[in-house]
Amino acid sequence: MPAITLQDIARRAGVSAATVSRVLRRQGPASDPTAARILQIARELNYTPRVGASARLQHGTIGMAIASAGPSLQQDSFFAEVVAGASAEADRRELSLSVAPLPADPSVELGLLRRGRIDGLIVGGVPIADEYIAALRSAPVPLVWIGRYASPEPLTYVAPDNVEGGRLAARHLVELGHRRIAVLSGPADVNTFKDRLHGVHDVLGALEDTVFLPQAHFDERAGYQATAALLNQGEQPTAILALSDWMAIGALRALRERGLRVPQDVSLVGYSNLPAVELLDPPLTTVHVPQRQLGALAVHLLHARITGAISLPVGMIVPVELKVRASSAPPTEKSDA
Repeated sequence: MPAITLQDIARRAGVSAATVSRVLRRQGPASDPTAARILQIARELNYTPRVGASARLQHGTIGMAIASAGPSLQQDSFFAEVVAGASAEADRRELSLSVAPLPADPSVELGLLRRGRIDGLIVGGVPIADEYIAALRSAPVPLVWIGRYASPEPLTYVAPDNVEGGRLAARHLVELGHRRIAVLSGPADVNTFKDRLHGVHDVLGALEDTVFLPQAHFDERAGYQATAALLNQGEQPTAILALSDWMAIGALRALRERGLRVPQDVSLVGYSNLPAVELLDPPLTTVHVPQRQLGALAVHLLHARITGAISLPVGMIVPVELKVRASSAPPTEKSDA
């Protein structure tokens, strides 16, 4: 027979696993009736803490599940930075952090929850299916989301200011003098790209020469194919705004294959400021998303949920900034002709 876990007691008592943990350790606030009910259920289920579990509970264990856009979590450089920030903040708070990929199938139970050894869960990545959001809302532990995910009910989340980021990138190109701008906008059904595109439309919506190119994906291949198709049609913008750095990298490859120089012939702007883009030739102008800060703030919010410092859903929007580098410049007479 499987060992009884904190989650089993939490489900029976109708409380969070973190509340059960605090009551069984005689720590933290819990109303007397709630504590009495938890202790009674623990006795009825013959709950016995595992050897060494008290030490883990004393310091707390949190989980982090990431939906990876790439072949593996390790290859998703954006969330590798987010995880690094979360890990540093967890260590500062003497919390253990377990990281796992989010299964592709929403019907598959997340292993971090199945093992029943976490006090709270952070969920992030792109894309996350609506079915996952609904399924994870019923998890027996507090949840924090990285990203501004749509939901019928409020979620606790931390997210970059993607609307403002779209404005910053678009405004930069307009102020340089560009009018024929191609926008690689990414998947139209993903809230992250919806927000970025919203900001871009605020600035470029009135420009007749702007071309918006939605893609099903936002990787290097999508950026390459969209740019190549545009150039094959005889259309040469003076600037390309890619709403992910990976698409910008793909666009750069397509431009070079056709002998076009960046930024002399076509300026190029990305989004996210992945660690590698500063090493490109030329270094990429991009919107900086503070990836490590997102991870650290997610841990901060989750810790507050676990300890009861906050009980209602809270959203935190993190400012972004434009990093201007050598890939963007005013249009030349040749490129503007």
